[in-house]
Amino acid sequence: MSQTPNANIFGTKPFFEIFGLIPEDYDSVSVSRTKLSTRAKNRLLRSNVRSVCDLIKLRPCDLEKLSSLGKITLDEIISYVASLEGKEISALVEDERKAIDNGWPEGEPNHKAFYEIYGIEPQFYEIKSISEFSFSRRLENRFERLNIKTVADLLRMSISDFSGLSGFGRTSQAELNDFFLTLSNKEETIELKYADSPVEGFIKAYSDDTEIRSALMGLKRCENMSVGDFVDFYNKTTNPNMEHIADFINWCHFDVQEDVSFILRVIEKNEKWKTILQLRSQKKTLEAVGNELGVTRERARQLEKKAQSYFDRWVVSSRILWKVFAIRGGDTVLTPTELSEYFGTYNDVFVYLLKNSEICKDYYDGYTDAFIMGDLSLAERAQEYIDSLSETFKVSDKNKLLNIGTEEYGIPNELLERTLDESYSRTGEVYHRHRLVLKKIYLETLDRYYPNGMHIYDTKVLEEFKGKVEENYGISMADKSDRSIISILFNNGILCGRGRYKLNKGHFISPRLKDCIEKYIDESVQPIVLVGAVFETFEEELLEEGIDNKYFLQGILRDLYDERWFFKRDYIAKDQSVTTVYTSIVNFIKHSKYPVSKEDIIREFPGLTEIVLQMAVSDNNVINLFGTYIHSDSVRLSDSEKTFLRSVLEDYLSQRSFIHVKDIFPVIMAKNPTVLSNNYIMFSFGLFSLLEYLFRDEFTFSRPYISKDEMQIDKARDIIDAMIADNEIISISEIQSVAREYHFQIYSILDFIDSCNGVSLLINSSQIMHIDATGVNKDVVSSIEKMIMDEITQTVPVAKLECISRFPTINVPWTDWLIYSALKKWGTQLEVAPSSEKYKQSFPVVSPKGHMSLDNLSEIDKMIPGKIFVADDLDNIDDLISDYILDEGY
Repeated sequence: MSQTPNANIFGTKPFFEIFGLIPEDYDSVSVSRTKLSTRAKNRLLRSNVRSVCDLIKLRPCDLEKLSSLGKITLDEIISYVASLEGKEISALVEDERKAIDNGWPEGEPNHKAFYEIYGIEPQFYEIKSISEFSFSRRLENRFERLNIKTVADLLRMSISDFSGLSGFGRTSQAELNDFFLTLSNKEETIELKYADSPVEGFIKAYSDDTEIRSALMGLKRCENMSVGDFVDFYNKTTNPNMEHIADFINWCHFDVQEDVSFILRVIEKNEKWKTILQLRSQKKTLEAVGNELGVTRERARQLEKKAQSYFDRWVVSSRILWKVFAIRGGDTVLTPTELSEYFGTYNDVFVYLLKNSEICKDYYDGYTDAFIMGDLSLAERAQEYIDSLSETFKVSDKNKLLNIGTEEYGIPNELLERTLDESYSRTGEVYHRHRLVLKKIYLETLDRYYPNGMHIYDTKVLEEFKGKVEENYGISMADKSDRSIISILFNNGILCGRGRYKLNKGHFISPRLKDCIEKYIDESVQPIVLVGAVFETFEEELLEEGIDNKYFLQGILRDLYDERWFFKRDYIAKDQSVTTVYTSIVNFIKHSKYPVSKEDIIREFPGLTEIVLQMAVSDNNVINLFGTYIHSDSVRLSDSEKTFLRSVLEDYLSQRSFIHVKDIFPVIMAKNPTVLSNNYIMFSFGLFSLLEYLFRDEFTFSRPYISKDEMQIDKARDIIDAMIADNEIISISEIQSVAREYHFQIYSILDFIDSCNGVSLLINSSQIMHIDATGVNKDVVSSIEKMIMDEITQTVPVAKLECISRFPTINVPWTDWLIYSALKKWGTQLEVAPSSEKYKQSFPVVSPKGHMSLDNLSEIDKMIPGKIFVADDLDNIDDLISDYILDEGY
């Protein structure tokens, strides 16, 4: 034919009718063996047009609808079909035989990479091992000689790379050609597994490059656009200004389980790696691992390092944490429990490797034991890598160092080189650092301005921190993310309060006390020890050494024993099996359709100890509804309902420094009851749990109180204690009023007042006074105790004591309740008690130690009102008479 036929002239008939062909005659002729160009073959194969029979059954209009089929390729295919008219089948088969003999696609230059020839993106196959596919032994040998490990490695090769190998003939060429054609077809047919997920999370997960992210974000057609809608729309749309669309769409077809399966196969094939990683994830020492394998400690370390290095490369190429982030709808906090859904029985090994990965260290947060998927720019990652290099290195080592950064950390070579040149100067054949690294700057600032600790998660404090860095070092912090700062401060600081870190200089605890605490934990019969319990046990010794809270103690213990014990929130677990059960319980709650009770959990996990149960239901993603539990994935709340809850908190906290959850429960119940009913919340206890889950990063929660600022939230008891300390004399009714305001339950007012006798004493039935102001002290009590011991032999009301008139003079009148309070604090030979459990109806009684018995009180004694009448000694008779005369009006 003199010119290419136009599709429009053929109408709606299929090609075989137009050209008088019999489809069955061409059933055995493969499209891949025709003289069509590689591009045309690929487009047909990707549309499931495998044989010439399939092709000629199409109508020209069907051909026009094939994805990514340009006019040139369309004309080429129509010309080929037209050439079949009158051509013998035998000639067509001969053409196919010649194609097999030739092996390579025709007309392609030898230096051109296979991915360019076949139109396949290597990025899609970075973690696809060559061993996953079946090749002839001859071809496998050639792969080994060229050091081809993955499909991506193969795609980056060219015809000339193979042509130079001996024994690589047409059969091997044809085999390789078939593989590429099958591979390109397979790529297009991969299922879009996460089509319903928000595309925004996928865009963030796809690349760390802010420009690429911004460009892709600009292509969203609506705020909540899904991955499926994005792919469908842009598969049919030409956008010449966005070169990353095709790559991004290909990347979206990933399958996390396939990614995980690949690295698992690698680990399981290497028995030594597998054993080492399992034992190390169980906190076994390198020496113990070496003994298990029959190798030296150093050899065990080398093997672990090799496994970790391979894993790190997989983390870079697979972007596994970011993929989990994406398919969980942009979940920025990934806990080990959540990761177990993807890593399965190997979860402990994976989490261990991730925590020790240089790639992931900026994401891991030890305080929350979670991976925080914050935005770390490529520039920040490049700077961090350059900062990790030595102070000097040879010029000849520069390219090697840059290649390591590119290959193992996924940072573009050009960016690394520019960052290196900004940080180092060259003198002869040596590079030497000419400016302080950010890490050193941050740690100097932390030590100088925050000696008692810095709240590294508070955005206001971080802004203040950045200001101090800029002021003192003259560097701009505008492009430094909070996450990168937090990472450095966390990794080089030590927890010293809730969310607060100070510079870790070591030696925070004496060897003697460290050994005592270690022995206490080791000898505990429970597999889990609460950090709070350890602190209470050793509180006096800890306070003497400047360790004034359980968080500081936890930070110190984690620093000392992280290789030995498992640290979970407020607990220390001595056995890995505990953390495994913990994960299983959380997943059991997660997969239940309805709230799970404590009894349900015990039935599911026979033999479960109470402490392990309590640890599991304290997980950040478990909502405690007061006896029953739901998982955060089961929470049913719309965006508007979340906004409503936040507005209630903000409104109440604008009026007070902190609130009790009971303050807002009735408000929510009245204004938006479905928020509670949809989430099975019947009591304020459950509401607190829900609010803590939703807003733990915005407010401070300390059951049952909620505050904007950690420094403003104290327990109600602390507030009452402060009020007592600030007032020399205060009434019991005032204390009870404040307790009611802050929902603090005082079950026994007398027990409460007794607990305050480090500061104040009862001076009568209705008031307490600072001890110093009363004039009572230990010596005074010693003298009155001797008088009372000389008078009584059994239980008597304090008000009946005859010796009171001889008591030494103090700053206030002696009353029965003051005597009770003083003896309660300092008495050694006497004991005191109230006559009744009801304070208002009781009076104090006293007895020798060990002889207290209210049964010995006579009926007359029980009727005593408790008021002391002291006979006057008449030493001031003149004053008494004058008072009498004045009273009578004389």
